[in-house]
Amino acid sequence: MRINFQDKHLSSTPPLPPPTSPLLAPSSVPAANSIIGGLADGPFDQVQVWTEVLQDNFLRFFDSGKLSFATATSIRFSPEGFEHFYAKWHDYKDRLLHRSKQVANSPEIICRLGIIAMNTPLEVDIYAHANSTNALGSRMLNGTGGSADFLRNAKLSIMHTPSSRPTKTDPTGISCFV
Repeated sequence: MRINFQDKHLSSTPPLPPPTSPLLAPSSVPAANSIIGGLADGPFDQVQVWTEVLQDNFLRFFDSGKLSFATATSIRFSPEGFEHFYAKWHDYKDRLLHRSKQVANSPEIICRLGIIAMNTPLEVDIYAHANSTNALGSRMLNGTGGSADFLRNAKLSIMHTPSSRPTKTDPTGISCFV
Protein backbone atom coordinates (compact mmCIF):
# COMPACT_ATOMS: atom_id res chain seq x y z
CA MET A 1 0.00 0.00 0.00
CA ARG A 2 1.35 3.41 -0.95
CA ILE A 3 0.59 6.39 1.29
CA ASN A 4 0.68 9.80 -0.33
CA PHE A 5 1.78 11.86 2.66
CA GLN A 6 1.63 15.20 0.86
CA ASP A 7 -1.99 14.82 -0.25
CA LYS A 8 -3.34 13.31 2.96
CA HIS A 9 -1.60 15.39 5.62
CA LEU A 10 -0.48 18.61 3.98
CA SER A 11 -3.61 19.50 2.02
CA SER A 12 -5.06 21.41 4.99
CA THR A 13 -1.86 23.32 5.70
CA PRO A 14 -0.39 26.22 3.73
CA PRO A 15 1.54 25.08 0.67
CA LEU A 16 5.19 24.29 1.22
CA PRO A 17 7.72 26.61 -0.37
CA PRO A 18 10.08 25.10 -2.93
CA PRO A 19 12.59 22.97 -1.02
CA THR A 20 15.72 24.83 -0.15
CA SER A 21 16.91 22.55 2.65
CA PRO A 22 19.05 19.51 2.03
CA LEU A 23 17.48 16.22 3.01
CA LEU A 24 19.27 13.69 5.17
CA ALA A 25 18.83 9.99 4.48
CA PRO A 26 20.38 7.67 7.04
CA SER A 27 22.55 4.79 5.95
CA SER A 28 21.37 1.21 5.37
CA VAL A 29 17.77 1.76 6.42
CA PRO A 30 15.02 0.31 4.19
CA ALA A 31 12.37 2.85 5.24
CA ALA A 32 14.53 5.87 4.40
CA ASN A 33 15.62 4.33 1.11
CA SER A 34 11.97 3.78 0.19
CA ILE A 35 11.28 7.45 0.89
CA ILE A 36 14.23 8.48 -1.29
CA GLY A 37 12.94 6.23 -4.07
CA GLY A 38 9.50 7.82 -3.76
CA LEU A 39 10.93 11.33 -4.05
CA ALA A 40 11.97 10.49 -7.62
CA ASP A 41 8.24 10.52 -8.46
CA GLY A 42 7.32 13.26 -6.00
CA PRO A 43 6.44 16.92 -6.51
CA PHE A 44 9.75 18.37 -5.27
CA ASP A 45 12.43 19.62 -7.68
CA GLN A 46 16.06 20.65 -7.16
CA VAL A 47 16.40 18.61 -3.95
CA GLN A 48 19.82 18.48 -2.32
CA VAL A 49 20.91 15.58 -0.12
CA TRP A 50 23.40 15.59 2.77
CA THR A 51 23.80 11.97 3.82
CA GLU A 52 26.25 9.41 5.08
CA VAL A 53 25.65 6.67 2.50
CA LEU A 54 24.37 6.79 -1.08
CA GLN A 55 22.46 3.65 -2.10
CA ASP A 56 20.72 2.45 -5.26
CA ASN A 57 17.56 4.55 -4.85
CA PHE A 58 19.66 7.70 -5.13
CA LEU A 59 20.53 6.73 -8.71
CA ARG A 60 16.85 6.69 -9.61
CA PHE A 61 16.45 10.03 -7.81
CA PHE A 62 19.38 11.51 -9.79
CA ASP A 63 18.04 10.10 -13.08
CA SER A 64 14.60 11.62 -12.47
CA GLY A 65 16.19 15.09 -12.58
CA LYS A 66 14.74 15.97 -9.18
CA LEU A 67 17.97 15.45 -7.22
CA SER A 68 20.29 18.32 -8.08
CA PHE A 69 23.18 17.51 -5.74
CA ALA A 70 24.25 14.93 -3.15
CA THR A 71 27.05 14.81 -0.66
CA ALA A 72 27.92 11.63 1.23
CA THR A 73 30.67 9.94 3.18
CA SER A 74 30.43 6.65 1.27
CA ILE A 75 28.69 4.80 -1.55
CA ARG A 76 27.00 1.43 -1.10
CA PHE A 77 25.50 0.36 -4.40
CA SER A 78 24.52 -3.14 -5.47
CA PRO A 79 26.62 -4.64 -8.30
CA GLU A 80 23.93 -3.50 -10.77
CA GLY A 81 23.92 -0.05 -9.13
CA PHE A 82 27.68 0.30 -9.61
CA GLU A 83 27.36 -0.69 -13.29
CA HIS A 84 24.68 1.98 -13.75
CA PHE A 85 26.73 4.53 -11.79
CA TYR A 86 29.86 4.02 -13.89
CA ALA A 87 27.88 3.92 -17.16
CA LYS A 88 26.39 7.36 -16.35
CA TRP A 89 29.43 8.80 -14.57
CA HIS A 90 29.41 11.83 -16.89
CA ASP A 91 25.91 12.72 -15.55
CA TYR A 92 26.81 12.26 -11.87
CA LYS A 93 30.37 13.57 -11.51
CA ASP A 94 29.45 17.26 -11.12
CA ARG A 95 26.49 16.57 -8.81
CA LEU A 96 28.22 14.41 -6.21
CA LEU A 97 30.72 15.21 -3.46
CA HIS A 98 32.34 13.00 -0.82
CA ARG A 99 32.91 14.43 2.66
CA SER A 100 34.54 13.10 5.81
CA LYS A 101 32.30 11.98 8.68
CA GLN A 102 33.66 14.80 10.82
CA VAL A 103 32.18 17.31 8.37
CA ALA A 104 29.02 15.34 7.53
CA ASN A 105 28.08 14.92 11.22
CA SER A 106 29.09 18.41 12.35
CA PRO A 107 26.33 19.90 14.53
CA GLU A 108 27.22 23.44 13.45
CA ILE A 109 26.94 22.64 9.74
CA ILE A 110 23.73 20.65 10.22
CA CYS A 111 22.16 23.62 12.02
CA ARG A 112 23.44 26.21 9.55
CA LEU A 113 22.16 24.31 6.51
CA GLY A 114 18.67 23.82 7.93
CA ILE A 115 18.65 20.11 7.13
CA ILE A 116 15.54 17.93 7.22
CA ALA A 117 16.78 14.85 9.09
CA MET A 118 15.35 11.35 8.67
CA ASN A 119 16.47 8.74 11.19
CA THR A 120 15.37 5.22 12.05
CA PRO A 121 15.80 4.28 15.70
CA LEU A 122 15.93 0.68 16.89
CA GLU A 123 13.45 1.43 19.65
CA VAL A 124 11.18 4.26 20.77
CA ASP A 125 9.43 4.46 24.15
CA ILE A 126 6.13 6.13 25.00
CA TYR A 127 7.99 9.30 26.00
CA ALA A 128 9.61 9.54 22.54
CA HIS A 129 13.07 8.60 23.80
CA ALA A 130 14.83 6.98 20.85
CA ASN A 131 17.53 4.34 20.92
CA SER A 132 19.59 4.13 17.74
CA THR A 133 22.56 2.17 19.04
CA ASN A 134 21.92 -0.73 21.43
CA ALA A 135 19.52 -3.65 20.96
CA LEU A 136 18.21 -5.60 23.93
CA GLY A 137 20.05 -3.35 26.34
CA SER A 138 23.72 -3.87 25.56
CA ARG A 139 24.25 -5.34 22.07
CA MET A 140 25.60 -2.53 19.90
CA LEU A 141 24.18 -2.58 16.36
CA ASN A 142 24.72 0.83 14.80
CA GLY A 143 27.61 2.39 16.62
CA THR A 144 27.47 5.98 17.75
CA GLY A 145 27.18 7.73 14.40
CA GLY A 146 25.70 11.10 13.65
CA SER A 147 22.00 10.36 14.16
CA ALA A 148 21.89 12.21 17.49
CA ASP A 149 23.70 15.19 15.96
CA PHE A 150 21.11 15.35 13.21
CA LEU A 151 18.11 14.89 15.53
CA ARG A 152 19.25 17.71 17.82
CA ASN A 153 20.44 20.19 15.20
CA ALA A 154 18.25 19.73 12.13
CA LYS A 155 15.59 22.24 11.15
CA LEU A 156 13.09 19.37 11.02
CA SER A 157 13.69 15.89 12.48
CA ILE A 158 11.66 12.93 11.29
CA MET A 159 11.91 9.55 12.99
CA HIS A 160 10.43 6.45 11.37
CA THR A 161 10.60 2.80 12.33
CA PRO A 162 8.67 -0.38 11.64
CA SER A 163 6.45 -1.65 14.46
CA SER A 164 8.67 -4.73 14.88
CA ARG A 165 11.93 -6.18 13.59
CA PRO A 166 12.42 -9.85 12.75
CA THR A 167 15.17 -11.74 14.54
CA LYS A 168 17.18 -14.77 13.44
CA THR A 169 14.95 -17.07 15.47
CA ASP A 170 11.58 -15.29 15.33
CA PRO A 171 10.14 -13.95 12.05
CA THR A 172 7.59 -11.91 14.03
CA GLY A 173 10.48 -10.28 15.83
CA ILE A 174 10.73 -7.86 18.69
CA SER A 175 8.74 -4.67 19.12
CA CYS A 176 10.36 -1.36 18.20
CA PHE A 177 8.03 0.37 20.68
CA VAL A 178 9.02 -0.36 24.28
